[in-house]
Amino acid sequence: MDRIGDIEKNYFKCTHCQTEYITACIDPSLRKKQLKVKKLYQQLKMLKGEKEIIKKVNQINDLEAEIKADMAELKERLNH
Repeated sequence: MDRIGDIEKNYFKCTHCQTEYITACIDPSLRKKQLKVKKLYQQLKMLKGEKEIIKKVNQINDLEAEIKADMAELKERLNH
């Protein structure tokens, strides 16, 4: 793991060619979103009604998709 300013870059290097492969990039905004997903999962455990559960699962899925897109964008910026 390396830090570039406030960005945490996780990666591994190929043992044969020494090419660096980034596995994840996380900035403060992404950390907040990840924490929110964690809290949503905790809330999900407490729900009983089907409609409430579906709504919470949809919130989680939307936020996880947003996190994935943000990470890909951040990774792309660091690769160039």
